[in-house]
This record gives sequence, C-alpha cells and structure tokens, in this order.
Amino acid sequence: MKNIKMMCSIFAIILLSVTSNISAHSGRTDSHGGHKDKNNVSGLGGYHYHCNGYGPHLHDNGVCPYAAKKVETQVVVPKPKVAASTSAPVIEEKKQDIIEVAQVTINQDNICIAIGEEKGLSYLIKPMNVNDARVEWKSNNEEIVKISDNGKITGIKEGETTVRAIASNGKQDIKIVKVQSKKNNVEKIKDEKVNSHIPTAEKLKTNTKNNENNADIFIGLGTIGVGALIYFIYRGMKK
Repeated sequence: MKNIKMMCSIFAIILLSVTSNISAHSGRTDSHGGHKDKNNVSGLGGYHYHCNGYGPHLHDNGVCPYAAKKVETQVVVPKPKVAASTSAPVIEEKKQDIIEVAQVTINQDNICIAIGEEKGLSYLIKPMNVNDARVEWKSNNEEIVKISDNGKITGIKEGETTVRAIASNGKQDIKIVKVQSKKNNVEKIKDEKVNSHIPTAEKLKTNTKNNENNADIFIGLGTIGVGALIYFIYRGMKK
C-alpha cells in the first residue's frame, strides 16, 4: 500500500512539472518568432524568442543577439595574372596615298582587221605607280567588232566603229577600228607586196647611176681589148 502511494506521489509531481512546462512553452511561436512565457520559466520575463534553434533569449532594441554572430564570408576570387606580352609592338601602318590615273593610251593606231580575224590591243597608263592600273575594254558596236576583257578584238562584219580603254576613274582612250571583208584584205596584202617591190625615185636614181658606171667600165674594157687585138695583128703581119 505504501508503494502505491509513493508511486502516485511521483506521478503527480511529474505531471505537474510537465503541465507547467507546457503552459510556459507551448512550442508555437508567433509571427515575430517568439512566444509568451506566463510563468517566466525562462527567467527572461513574460515573452522571449527562439531564433534559428537557439535557446530562449531577448531582442535588445529589436535585434537578435545571435544574428550578429553570423559572419558573412566573402569569396574572393583572385584575378588571373596577366602574362607579360613578349610580342613585338604593333606599328600602325601609314595610309597609302591614292594615286589615280591621269592618262590612258591605246598603243595601236590605224587598226584594220578582216572579218573573223583577231588582234590583241595593249595600253599605257600614266603615271606608272597608280593604285589601280586596270582598264575596261568596250566596243561601240559589237555587231562590227567584239572585244574581250583583256583587249582582244575580233572582226564580225565589214564596217567601222570605235573601241575604248576605260580606267577605274573614268579616264579613257578611243581608237577607230576598220573591219574589211577577207577579199578586200587579201587585195590589200597583194598591193602592199607589189608596192614593196616597186623601187622608189631614190632607188631608181641610184640604179641609173650604177648602170652608167657599169657602161663606162664595159666601154673602157672594150677599147683596151680592140687596141690589143690590132697590136697583135700588126706584129704578125710585120713578121
């Protein structure tokens, strides 16, 4: 019987202790992170805080003492070391002066070709040290003469037209091109050959003088020969 009373007394004490703790710490916190302590079990008054799992504590001037203990660590990323440049210093190039074409000259004159004949044209640029010495070739009438990008002309049909060499800045030269039929071209070649065999006045004069000199030589030789013949005949008769 005594044991039963002793056990009831111990149970009553434990029950009172748990009840008082429950009334003091309900386990719930309000929106401010704290709760009321009616019996001041914590010894901090009727209200205290439980921030971030810490025991009961107060907030002086609204600041949690444990918040000040949090030390923010800053990750410092070291800057990569820039290796000293071993390359040679960059030298700015001077802008080259622009030298434009002053004159374009097609080298051929009196251009005459036959139908189907091809002939290459060339040109001269002044000054010689221009930045762009290229020209564009153009025919005024491609039904008579066609011209390629490199200046080769081709006779298409009989007639006369012009071709041009045009520089990049618009400077140009123009030449007349005549296209003849093959028959006319053959006759022209024959005439040139015949004319090449006809002696000029100067040649005729020289040839005449040479002929006169040759005649004098022949007359002199003939006179000597006749005289020698007479002499030998006379000696034969005297014997």
